[in-house]
Amino acid sequence: MAKRNRNYHLEYQRRMERARKRGLSKSQARGHPKAGEQGLRAKARAKLRDARLQQGLRSIRKGESLAEASRSSGLSTERLRKYLTEHKIAQKHNGRWRLIKKRLRWEWAIFTEGTMIFIVVSDPATNSLIGSYLNAVRQFLDTNDASVLNRFRGVKVKDVAGKKYILETNPNTLYRLDIAERETPEEYYKFALGNM
Repeated sequence: MAKRNRNYHLEYQRRMERARKRGLSKSQARGHPKAGEQGLRAKARAKLRDARLQQGLRSIRKGESLAEASRSSGLSTERLRKYLTEHKIAQKHNGRWRLIKKRLRWEWAIFTEGTMIFIVVSDPATNSLIGSYLNAVRQFLDTNDASVLNRFRGVKVKDVAGKKYILETNPNTLYRLDIAERETPEEYYKFALGNM
């Protein structure tokens, strides 16, 4: 079968004309929408549940470049950049992307009063405390050494709405919750972007 000769110039003109009739921009028609523009084949993506996006944000927070962050998280540079600009959570400073701290919130899965719940916090100190707590819980579950939980007995954390939660330190409850609520480590920590 003979190979068909394609007229790329004519195909491109037709593509631009179809996009113009649909009210789309040139960048959308080319398949590279600008920040804030919808893609032609946009799929609904879970923003907070996407572990790769969270990994990319953590890498940028550590000071990695956009290219390094996208490579380490397995995302395209374009998608990560679009996410940063659409949600206005980062800006370029001296050629590097920097997260805007005042806009950051974190969503954590914590153990409290016999259940696992998700809470959103904006205070870096609370964020650090929850991270230390979850590390202690993981260490306890790995080693069966309940003494690592002692410093969290009676400790409460506050979410963005001001509601307080007491951190669970009962070994038997933590064993039960660990079996019932098994998730990947990435699921315990997320950047939250709602209501900012």
